[in-house]
Amino acid sequence: AKKEFEAVIGAAPGSDDAARARERLLDVENRIKVAGYFKQSSDYREKKELDAALSVTLKILAIEPENALALYDMAVTYHIMEKKDEAIDFLKKAIKINPDYTDAHFQLGAIYELMGRNEEAVAEYERAAGKDKEESKKAEERLEALARLKEAQGRSERIKAFLAVGDMQSALQEAEA
Repeated sequence: AKKEFEAVIGAAPGSDDAARARERLLDVENRIKVAGYFKQSSDYREKKELDAALSVTLKILAIEPENALALYDMAVTYHIMEKKDEAIDFLKKAIKINPDYTDAHFQLGAIYELMGRNEEAVAEYERAAGKDKEESKKAEERLEALARLKEAQGRSERIKAFLAVGDMQSALQEAEA
């Protein structure tokens, strides 16, 4: 494709066709660079060279600022680095660009859950659930687990209240329920 674009540019350098060919050639070259950067970033992440992974992913965003996958990769890397706030920021940016990005919703829900922000986790898992993807199934499982956790926490609070007033019988009944 590159040779074809160069041939058009060479045949009539000042023409509108040449200008369009230059634009297309630049687009093709950028796509090739971006693909290479994604590979490099993934390789660095696998080797746990996380700062290098971030640096390479930033090169993608310099070329394609609205690349939701690159934003997601930044978030994943920050999550691995245990920089949850940065991860959340990048996930929100990815979701703003692609509101149906199931993986981003799931990852955001997982981070919220780790932070104890269960209501926000549930909301993100619900956005990820119901779609035909593996992350959707995982989201549904996390929703069920969070519902069980909420139920257990409520039961625990009721048991504490019964014990605080000396009602051992009711506390035992609640514990067995």
